[in-house]
Amino acid sequence: MKFEKLQEIVRLYPNAVKQWCIVDIENYFVFEGEKYCIDERLESYKVSNTPSDTDDWTNESEMDSILCVKEGETLRFFDQNVEPILSEFIY
Repeated sequence: MKFEKLQEIVRLYPNAVKQWCIVDIENYFVFEGEKYCIDERLESYKVSNTPSDTDDWTNESEMDSILCVKEGETLRFFDQNVEPILSEFIY
């Protein structure tokens, strides 16, 4: 299913820059030299078990990467399951 979704993105945006980016434990990622942040309201990127929670911490989150698609001046973002992320959740 994920592969088919990725193929669809390639088909829909053939000339776009597409890149998987690593999301750090503070929900920041860098795409084309610009730093972005994922809003903490997106539970799938929320880090649990942080150093402030316990001495035995792991910094786990459900997702730790994001697919960025840039076509001209338009940016689109997709989670690890290749589901769209609304732009209101990225700043």
